[in-house]
Amino acid sequence: MSDEAQEAFDLFEADEYGTISIEDLFIAVRGLGYTPSNQQLYNVLSDLNTDGRISYSTFCQVIERLESDVGPAGLLEAFKLFDKEGRGSIPMKDLQGVLMSWGQKLNRQEVDDFMKAAGLSEGTDIHTRTYIPTYTLACIRTHTHT
Repeated sequence: MSDEAQEAFDLFEADEYGTISIEDLFIAVRGLGYTPSNQQLYNVLSDLNTDGRISYSTFCQVIERLESDVGPAGLLEAFKLFDKEGRGSIPMKDLQGVLMSWGQKLNRQEVDDFMKAAGLSEGTDIHTRTYIPTYTLACIRTHTHT
């Protein structure tokens, strides 16, 4: 499993048994760039016979099951929609606009928090191939600090 998956799990690991809650699993999975519905995650968990706490091994199994769905590769495809010139990057202002107007719309403070967690500043371009791991971890960090 990737370093990003290990870091995502470690951000939530809270008990002496090395497990996280199902609620934390949902946030970590989405922070890694996967977009399953709650029902899809519950279906995966019921197949794995969990007891309400998620070990790192089970976390990896969940991620493996979601690999066939949209994950970081799908995120790269979404970024390509905004890369009108095919440069492999998009302007920060374009990402800010998307975050504040599409899907689960973020307010300005949430966008600023996200940018801070990702180490971004106004006026920068986002180079998609190197940025997606940073993006996914910023999502996790933003969720864990709100």
